[in-house]
Amino acid sequence: PAKALQAAESLYQAGYISYPRTESTKYADNFNFMELLQPHVNHPNWGKRVSWLMRNQMVPPTEGKDAGDHPPIVPTRVANRTELSREEWRLYDYITRHFIASLMPNTKYTETKYVIAIGNERFHYTCKTVEDRGFMHAMPWKTKDMLFDEKAKQPKSGLQRKDQVLIQRCVLETQYTSPKEHLLEGDLVEALEKHGIGTDGAMAHHIQSLVDNKYCTVDTSGSNRHMVPTDLGRCFVKGFSMIDDTLVKPDLRAYTERTISLTLVGQGIKQEVVDSILQQYHSKFRDFRRRAHSLQTLFQEAEPVQEIPEAPSFPGTVPPVELLPFQVQQHQ
Repeated sequence: PAKALQAAESLYQAGYISYPRTESTKYADNFNFMELLQPHVNHPNWGKRVSWLMRNQMVPPTEGKDAGDHPPIVPTRVANRTELSREEWRLYDYITRHFIASLMPNTKYTETKYVIAIGNERFHYTCKTVEDRGFMHAMPWKTKDMLFDEKAKQPKSGLQRKDQVLIQRCVLETQYTSPKEHLLEGDLVEALEKHGIGTDGAMAHHIQSLVDNKYCTVDTSGSNRHMVPTDLGRCFVKGFSMIDDTLVKPDLRAYTERTISLTLVGQGIKQEVVDSILQQYHSKFRDFRRRAHSLQTLFQEAEPVQEIPEAPSFPGTVPPVELLPFQVQQHQ
């Protein structure tokens, strides 16, 4: 995410894409699609798809979220592979293809499920037949994402319930379960989005701070990026959970950001929101410091981590804070 954000900012500064730090996914009603599509008609990678859109009736999406900040990310200038760095091109290619795909028809396919009974055993088989590739013409890798196997053999058409089929051969295979993989970096981003933690622009910094503080590492040895917790990170989670498990669960942070966002839509008074949140964190901080001695043994057992950032020093006493309760105000 951090590299993608850096590439996006570089593309924006050079005028290749629109402002990348946006939360909106819905086009404005007066959005001029033709103006952005026309320069791409002769592009060697997706020019044919754009030409098809120009000749046929495009289907602008009607769903999405208008956050009121900036329009969705779209290409604003034509680029070729040789003009950009590897990371910039990969991102630009995705943004442009996503923009084109968003204006194309839906993919249509037929999914058929078969259940074959051999004695008391049941065998299940599912096949998907693509009727119209639709937007997948612009984003062909989605075929794999949606588990389409266009080379798979299709069962004999016209099968009806209770039809008898001929068993050609039986094969006995031995397989072993594999341990669960570490969390994918993309799955972590989805989890942050699900709980409303961080904006699209801030999520990359959240994840990078975990790595910078040695709480986890990013394993890139395979085809994916996995978040691997370090001993230090596991100790923090275990230790904080022993004192107050809300400190390591997403609910507290999600509540904080959700409450702050209420002021943007006029449902909360800034000072009341700040006071309410400070009161909650002040209480947790005092309780945590009172019980922090229990972490000493836990961290002594962990392997030392090089270059751990210095922890901030806290005063011996915490001055009392006078706080007010927070109330949500409803506006018509």
